[in-house]
Parts: sequence; C-alpha cells; structure tokens
Amino acid sequence: MGHLLQRPRFCVLALCASVATGCSSESALSIFSAIWRPLTGPRALSGESAFAIAGLRRDVARPMDIDAVAELIAAEAGDAGGVRRDVHSAGAERLAAKLARTRLITDTRRFSKDNAEYVASSGGLGAAGALAASDPDAGCGWSLSGLELAALDSKRVVPGLERLPVRDQVRRGTCAAFAAVGALEQLALHPSAEGSNPALPTLDLSEQRMYWLNKPECQSDGCPGGKEGSWYGKGLSALTAGAWLPFESACPYVGFVASTDTHHPQGPGCAGDQVRVAELGEWCGIRGLLEQLDAGYAVPFASRLSNNWENNDGFISAADMAGLGESSHAIGHAYLVVGYQLLPNHPEEGGICLWVRNSWGGGWGNGGYACMTLEWVRRNLREHMVKYGQPIAKRLELQDDLAFFGLPEPEPEPDEDWDEDEDGPLDDDKDEIIDPNDEEEPLEPLEPEEDLDPDSERERDVRRQRRPDPRARTDLVWQPVDLYGPTEAVFAAEVAAVDVVGADDELLVRMVKPGGVGSQPLRVIRDGEALRYQGDVVGRWLGGALTLCSEEYAALCALRHRAGDDQIYVQFRDDDRRSVRSGEVSGDRGAWYGAELGLEVFVPHEPDLHAFLLDPKTYLRVPGGKPARLSLRPDPTRPGVLELRLGGLRAGVVDVLAPSASSICSGDDARQCKVIAGDSLWVLPSNQRRR
Repeated sequence: MGHLLQRPRFCVLALCASVATGCSSESALSIFSAIWRPLTGPRALSGESAFAIAGLRRDVARPMDIDAVAELIAAEAGDAGGVRRDVHSAGAERLAAKLARTRLITDTRRFSKDNAEYVASSGGLGAAGALAASDPDAGCGWSLSGLELAALDSKRVVPGLERLPVRDQVRRGTCAAFAAVGALEQLALHPSAEGSNPALPTLDLSEQRMYWLNKPECQSDGCPGGKEGSWYGKGLSALTAGAWLPFESACPYVGFVASTDTHHPQGPGCAGDQVRVAELGEWCGIRGLLEQLDAGYAVPFASRLSNNWENNDGFISAADMAGLGESSHAIGHAYLVVGYQLLPNHPEEGGICLWVRNSWGGGWGNGGYACMTLEWVRRNLREHMVKYGQPIAKRLELQDDLAFFGLPEPEPEPDEDWDEDEDGPLDDDKDEIIDPNDEEEPLEPLEPEEDLDPDSERERDVRRQRRPDPRARTDLVWQPVDLYGPTEAVFAAEVAAVDVVGADDELLVRMVKPGGVGSQPLRVIRDGEALRYQGDVVGRWLGGALTLCSEEYAALCALRHRAGDDQIYVQFRDDDRRSVRSGEVSGDRGAWYGAELGLEVFVPHEPDLHAFLLDPKTYLRVPGGKPARLSLRPDPTRPGVLELRLGGLRAGVVDVLAPSASSICSGDDARQCKVIAGDSLWVLPSNQRRR
C-alpha cells in the first residue's frame, strides 16, 4: 500500500519538532530521535501464569475449524498463482484474526542451533531430493504419471482432526514422537478402522514415552549429552511387539532439554498401558501415500526443510524456495500428512499439495496446518522416503476404558430364575392387581413453601448495585467450564453470573486447581460472546467454554496468579495493543483522511501536537469501522524514517522527509504482514513467505 500517507498534515512529527526547536525538519527529527523514549511498549509480567495452577483437562479438546483452515489455505494457494480468493466465512475470518495475534508471540525459529555443517555439505538439493526431482519414477515412485487427478477428490482431509488440537514440541528435537503419537490418536478416532472407537471425544497420548520408545539405545541411561532426534519406525515397532503407550496425563511431556536426552529415568506413570499397535502396515511412494489418505489414515512423514517451509502462511511451493531452512530441523523433520488438495492452477507444482499438521503450535502456517506441493516434496525428500516403504499403524488395541467409551451398555444375561412364560420372576407371591375403578385416597395438602426471597424488586436492585466482594459471597452458583489455554490445552475453571442493574452482565471466573479448590475469582464483563476487562475484549464466552487471555488474545494480555492471596488477574502486555478509545480519535483532537485501499488515516490537529511528540502514534481504519492504533518508532538505521507498528509488529514506515515513500505492508515490509479489513482492521504477521 505505497504512498499511504502522502498528505502534508501527516508530517506532524517534523512540524511539531520544528515549532518546538525553531530549526529545520531534518534537525528537529534528529533531536527527536536522540531524546525520545517510548511511553508505551512491552512490559514485564508480574506473578505467575494462572494456567500453571489450574487442573489440566485430558478428556476434552479445543475444537478445530478444519473448514476455516482449508479456506485460508485455498486463499494462499490462489494468491500464489495470481488468482486471489477472498475469505468469506466467519470461521475463516475468526481464524485469521487469531493468527494475527498468535504470530506476534510465536517464535517459529525456536530451534536455532548451528546448522552450518549441514548447509555447507548439502549445498542445494540433497541427493535423494535431486533424484526424486529429476526422476520421479525412481525408488518408490513420486510421479503421478498415468494417474488422472480428476479422479481424486478436489480436497481430502482425514477424519477426527477437529477433535485433536495441534501440539507444540517447544524446544526439543522430538518431532518424530509427535508425528507418531498424532497418527495413533487420529487412528483411535477413525470412524471405520478395526479396533478404533469414533465415540471418543478426543485422545491425548504421551509423546514423552513415545520418544523413549523411538530410542531403544537410550533406554538404559537416557543418553546423557546425546544427540537429539529419533525415528518413529522404531517406536511403532516396539508398540507392535508388546509395548504400550500411556495417557499424556500419566507421562507428561517436558519441553526443555535436560541432562539426558530422554529425561531418564522416567516416572512410573510412563509405564501405563492405554494403547498399543495391533497391526503395522507399510506404504511407498506418492500413490501409496494417497491411498492411505483416501482410506482416512494420517501418515507420519519426514523431509528436509526449506526456508519457506519453516516460515509460511499456509502454502509451501517449490517456486517459493530460496534456500535451506535456518533451524536445526532443516536436516530432517517429521510431521503428519493429513490430506491433499488439487491445484489446477499450479501444474508446475505437480497439480496437488499435501496437507501437513506440524508440531510447532498454532502460530505455524494456518493454525498449525499448511499444504506443501508435490514438486516441493520431490525436491526435499530424504533418501529412505524415496527408496523404501514407510511404516504406518493400521489397527490399534485399546484398553477397555477407551475401547468401550460411549458405546451402549451390553444387554444383561437372562436371570436363571426368570420365567419368560409368566413374564416375571418365579415367585409364589403374585403382584397385587389394581382395580382401575378404585379411587385413590386424596393426599393431605402441602404446607405453603417459605418465601426464600421476600425482598421487593426495588430492594433486590439496591442489593445488587452494592456489588459485594465475591470472595465473601456464599450465594453464588459456580458452574464448571472448559478454559482454553496456551498450546491448545484445556484447563478446569468455574464461572458464576452476577446480575447488575443497568449494566452488562458480569461474570466471575476462577481457576480450579488439581485438588478441586477454586482460586479467588476475576470479574469480567460479558457483552454477548465478548469478555471485556477495563474496556478491552480479553476473551470469548462460548457457553460451556471460554478463552481468557489465550489464543488470539494472548498477545494482548496475560492471565496471572498472585500466590499471596490466591488471586487471578489480567495484565496487559503492551498498551499499544489495547483497543482504541473514542476520545483518542475525537473530532477535537484530529481528523480522518482518505488513503489507498479505501482506508482512512487519523491526523491530529496542531494544538494536540505536544502530546503527539511525547508519544507519537496515529490510527488507521476502514471508513466507519473500528480503528487500529499505529505507534511510531524511530528507525535507528535510517535518519528521517519512522517505523510504523501495529500491535507491536512492524507494519511499515513513515518517511517524514519524503512522505511519498511511506507505506504499510508493502515495499520492504511486504513480507512482514498483510492488511485484513472487515468490521475491524488488523495486520496479519507473515511467516516470512517469499512470493
């Protein structure tokens, strides 16, 4: 969006500095850059995370809108081919808004180990990738020649993903364990596979134990100082040979590197027995992979990683590759392939892409999902994927509590003393025969019930307006709810409604600790679905569940806990990310001016420039829509240029000395973000796509 801020009045910073110092705009800007310090910005959080004290729910999962993921992926694929597809559904818009904030706090380059040796040795394509790209029929065969793409579904996604949240391996090299466990969890929910139970609401198995099974050479001592990484084929074979996998709650995953690679010794819960593999199959090549997906099986997969795989917006193509990935996973990374999608506008990419579910949290791709083209796959295959068949679990054995969950109770065996001819038990005593003509003796009338709330309506109103401290109240009705927290986890919480006359409904929220004890509650305002705190929307009310400073709101605020009085509270991370108050953009403070793409920019009046100098910012909106706050920060490398920031993210620049060079999400910042406008306006941070 070049030339966004060309109007002379937008150069208020230089004008203000000039008036204040009596010098030129260039000199004033230099003085400003030297003395200015931001009044707002990220702040240190107090207390501890409130989610750290809450009980973790393992029997429910945060629902995933797979259709919304598909819509965003289709939009990205169309954008790459020059055929733009707009996002229309409410679910896709909500996911885009969530990503806009989630990516602000998600570090997809968390595995930043030194990869120089691999980069130097591999150069461009690896030997296997070069073979698959130059001769797709080599080995297992990665060519679709002779296969009519029209015979395939335009899109195929394996069932059950909406009940299985995207996981996060955090800072360990445990990707193969996450890929294997993800495949087993999906298979357990499969609607028709033998041994599965589609009635399960979700399933959360232990990646910590799976990593241990993947590395038999480390089971005795944990491999102190050993190299991270494993192969899921070993773990799946162990589960076929008699090993079992426990619940995550019995053997929880630890996301940090310890003194031993497998966190030896493992706790007693890691020996739990909930799921094992009863039958292990094999697939080979692209045709075998598509057969598994058509049958509804999620497939563990591995490849090298390019830079546009590690950081993407949901579509990964060979054309976008500009080098090897920068993480330690570039040498080889495991993930799940969960579907495919035809790409009629991309024949050069093989005409098809494979849906991926990664284990880097919801900030990667589109909610943890992306689609990689067949041509990209050919160029980045590892040798064993080209030449050999790959393992896949085809049938599971579930313990009884899982196998029979949600199934109807079996019919009881007939009692030996039951006489079917007599339609009753063999007993000398006969049932009393009731004469329908007999009248029942009338019962004595009940005493009138005591009036439990004798106050008049007026008295009740006065009482409610006093708003007593909720910690002293005993009349509140607490109801259990699911609280969606970090890393797609679900935590135990309780809510109680408080009616206040003449105001929006209030909701008290408290965390429920593992022992069942509730914390001191937090008071929020419920405005329909929105949950507000001090005027800002900090979460959503979803009936039996809620979000609170989590998911798309995690970049705005944090839910904290103060141990001294057991109080939970909301703490805002950065005032720049808070919603714009009406007084900030009132007519007496400035005016709205039209800009490109149908947007409007707020420019303050000269009398208000002293405030602008102390804390420079402006506002952007869709005409008539809700404005977004844009803070200005001096660019330390370019005199006369201010960085334009939205929600703490660099979104563009304002060139005070050459306003025509100002831009947002374009030019040098085109790879940083894109503007999404609806009722509200937000900037969606890019995952560094190259396009």
